[in-house]
Amino acid sequence: MCNEDLKNIGRKSKEMILTRTPEEDAKIKKLYNSGVSIASIAREFGVSRQVMIARIKKLGIWFKNKTPVNSKKIINLCVVQNCTLSEIEQRTGWSKVSIHHVLKEANLKCKRDKGPAARTEIPKEILHELFIVRDMTARELSKIFNTGISNMRDRLKEAGIKKQRSKKKETQ
Repeated sequence: MCNEDLKNIGRKSKEMILTRTPEEDAKIKKLYNSGVSIASIAREFGVSRQVMIARIKKLGIWFKNKTPVNSKKIINLCVVQNCTLSEIEQRTGWSKVSIHHVLKEANLKCKRDKGPAARTEIPKEILHELFIVRDMTARELSKIFNTGISNMRDRLKEAGIKKQRSKKKETQ
């Protein structure tokens, strides 16, 4: 064995992986055309799914199985029934990406999904009373005002309310 052979032990080149015997190619074609999943075929031949896709493409039999999308139905749901993207997805079973592409081609935008509730203003005096005087934590305040902890910390920061740190914590 020469040095090159020793270096390549355990390594397979892309060509070695993708080239197979005509019998294997015929079996792959037969399985793929009969509807067996690419992952199952890959398992049978002891390769990854990505490698099997590359082989199938090289054999010229690969196709992307796209679900047909009814553009008129999507546009009707968006414009006439005023549905959100999520509602259209739930009603039709098509992905948000597919729906978005149809709407983009039609130069339409759907009603936005309902995001978080509108921000309610909390008076600075109440925040000061609860946080400083009653010595409540941001977590406790977030539960009272039904908001996230980070949101509550942001509101305290906006109001300029800070607790005085003890000297013991500062020295550590």
